[in-house]
Amino acid sequence: MEGEALGSILVIGGAEERSATGAILGRFLELAQGKLIGVLTGASQEPVAAYQAYQSVFEPYSDTIHLTMREPAEGWGTFLDRLGALFITGGDQGRLADAVRDTALATAISRRVSQDLVVAGTSAGAAVLSERMIRAGNLQDSWTSNSVVQWGQGLHILPDVIVDQHFTQRGRFARLVHAVLTYPDCVGLGVDEDTAVELSPVCGWARIWGRGTATVLRARPNKAQSFYLDVGKNGDEWSWPLLSD
Repeated sequence: MEGEALGSILVIGGAEERSATGAILGRFLELAQGKLIGVLTGASQEPVAAYQAYQSVFEPYSDTIHLTMREPAEGWGTFLDRLGALFITGGDQGRLADAVRDTALATAISRRVSQDLVVAGTSAGAAVLSERMIRAGNLQDSWTSNSVVQWGQGLHILPDVIVDQHFTQRGRFARLVHAVLTYPDCVGLGVDEDTAVELSPVCGWARIWGRGTATVLRARPNKAQSFYLDVGKNGDEWSWPLLSD
């Protein structure tokens, strides 16, 4: 896959247990291996509070640093080289994508992800991992109406995956169906709250963590309004790329 990430990626559906002993953040800390964690809060309306919420969980195990939109003196490239892991908080994925896309920060993130940077995104931070990103949209009518889904460009960390978060809790199945029928070259990944999908492109698998389920959808070639579907729970694994032939 072009632009495939080499570091592990943790796609979190939001509302995860804020504890180092919880399945999801505990797994993120395992992947970080005690290395410096950058917390990117550009999606949040209250970035300092968002940073502090995760800092209190991470810092007994790893040092953390707050990534704001202000470029550090040494430049984003050198700054990102210091990180072992990146955590992207929730909020508004459109706000974050608009602020970061096509910047030196986005370039530095892409380069480090293609090496060994561990990346986790929760809620809006998960949505922005996509290339074709769902910015917003009606939850019930999106199966039939193209106008109710608002599209944007994400950070291209998962170029062939469209992520939808808070999936079961906010009734977003129809929206994800619409997404994969609109972009049949992409796989749809719906992740419940307090649930994460760990993607390991190097190892060729994806694994589910947490209390809910994860749903994968892919349009069936040459068959209108038809798609492949798989649903998994904690401990289940899929091959990577998802739903590959």
